[in-house]
Amino acid sequence: MIKNPIPWPNGAKCAVAITFDMDADSLIRDPAPALRQFCEFAGVPYEPAMLRWEANAPPPSWRDLADFEDWLDGVLNSTGWATKPDLPHNPQPPDGEEGAGNGTRELQAALIDENMPVYNRLKHLATQQ
Repeated sequence: MIKNPIPWPNGAKCAVAITFDMDADSLIRDPAPALRQFCEFAGVPYEPAMLRWEANAPPPSWRDLADFEDWLDGVLNSTGWATKPDLPHNPQPPDGEEGAGNGTRELQAALIDENMPVYNRLKHLATQQ
C-alpha cells in the first residue's frame, strides 16, 4: 500500500510509485546510518567500505564542465564522506571576503531565506516515512 500516493491529473491512478527521500544533511552529519537505511530500502547489503573510495581522474564527459572546476576538483579528490556533525542546522552565507562587494552574500542570503521553508517541509515529510 502506498502511504502518500502522488496525485495524477484527471484522477488517473498510478500502478507503482516507489520513492526514497534522503536528506543530504544526514549524509553530512552521520553518513553510515543514512547509507544503511538506503541499502535496506534498496535491498542491498550495507558495507562499511561504502564510506571510503579512491580519488579519481575526471571522465571525458566532464571536460565541458570547466565552470565547475573547483567543485569538480573537490569531488574528484575526495576519498570518502566528509562528516560535519557540528554543521549548523540553519545555513548562513559564508563570512569573510568571499563574495564581498559583488552581491554574492546578499544573493546567498536571499536564496536561503526563500528555500528554507521548502527544505524544512520536505525534511518533515521524510521523517514520517
